[in-house]
Amino acid sequence: MLVVVASRHGATSELGEWICGTLRDGGHQVALTRPVPGADPQGADAVVLGSATYAKRWLGDANSWFAHYREALVERPTWVFDSGMAPRSVGDDVPLGDAVRVVDALGPRGFRHFGGRIDRALLSRAERAIVGALRKPDDDGRSRPEVEAWAREIDLELGGLLTGALGGALGGALGAGAATRDRGAIARD
Repeated sequence: MLVVVASRHGATSELGEWICGTLRDGGHQVALTRPVPGADPQGADAVVLGSATYAKRWLGDANSWFAHYREALVERPTWVFDSGMAPRSVGDDVPLGDAVRVVDALGPRGFRHFGGRIDRALLSRAERAIVGALRKPDDDGRSRPEVEAWAREIDLELGGLLTGALGGALGGALGAGAATRDRGAIARD
């Protein structure tokens, strides 16, 4: 599994780390990477793609990576998330801005928006000016339990997808009874 995350100041990368940790706890082999040209999803069984957002805009490297690998993403189970400080209601997971285009193009198995972090010590002078003009205090709106709960949902869905694929393949080779009995053990091997 491949988790690809675009982050400017590290907060969204941390979300990717939390997602990876939860998926690894579920028994999945997971690679975390930035959206760079060599991060090809072709060899991945599934992909989670995420980006920090600024004024509802995804980071340029996330948009470029998505555009370059769109065909490969459509061919495999994909989940999408973004993170930012734009005011949103709890549980409001309707894509906004660039996420609309990505979600519409991919038809992912899930989309989630997570809160972001403002830490003036990490911001550029221009970013500090914008945050100051908006009278935004330093804040961390990320919820690790919420992120890990979403990753567990992905884990459960992946387990069902893997079990179904392996069960179908094994059912033909071994007989349906053997595949059904062994699905739980096979899904995590």
